[in-house]
Amino acid sequence: MQSKRIITNFLAVLMIMLCAFLSGCGLDNLPKGELIDSSVSPNGKYTVNAYLCSGNATTDFSVRCEVVDSETSKCRNIYWKYHQEDVSLYWKSDEVVVINDVELNVLTDKYDWRTD
Repeated sequence: MQSKRIITNFLAVLMIMLCAFLSGCGLDNLPKGELIDSSVSPNGKYTVNAYLCSGNATTDFSVRCEVVDSETSKCRNIYWKYHQEDVSLYWKSDEVVVINDVELNVLTDKYDWRTD
């Protein structure tokens, strides 16, 4: 009976740790990086800013892109790609941008290489 309680407690702690880890792995806690490109939507409502995040001795470069709403100034990360040093941006419509061949609706979509 004691071993069953220990196993149950261990699994509960493991699940809590896993949830905490996964919540910290979203697109909210990425490095800032250096601005390398910027592109405004055809209607002027959105701007996508691309940043190069420097690698160091143990990691490679990565690209982070954020969308900024010009009316509210709110921004959110929509693209994160590891092992990448350059970016190609173009707009397909007022709300759809293509970043390095990944098509994203800036209102709803996001790309994270870790979940690809």
